[in-house]
Amino acid sequence: EGVWKFLRRLYLYDYQKNISEHNGFPVRKDVLEKKIEYAMATKEYTDDDGTKVTPIEGNTYSMDDFTIEIKPYTKAHMDLFRSIGILFSGNHINKACAGISIPLPYHRIFLK
Repeated sequence: EGVWKFLRRLYLYDYQKNISEHNGFPVRKDVLEKKIEYAMATKEYTDDDGTKVTPIEGNTYSMDDFTIEIKPYTKAHMDLFRSIGILFSGNHINKACAGISIPLPYHRIFLK
């Protein structure tokens, strides 16, 4: 029973919603869609559940002499992101890639 309580907590909406983008992706589709909505925000607002959403702006990512400005995602970015998710939804790929995740902000480098 203790194990079930622990596992159940990991899948609750509030727990999943508070997963940092540095720790991978939420496994709940509704929470993932919220995170995508937030990543696409171009203006500040408060979500219906009280979450303050601030657009991603004014940040850069640099490696050696390469620098990229980090901006909000576009619909095209998210369509590509979702298509990659579909590719990884196959059981054989899930098993091969277990435990691998790329934090949300770093996808901008690959989706540009």
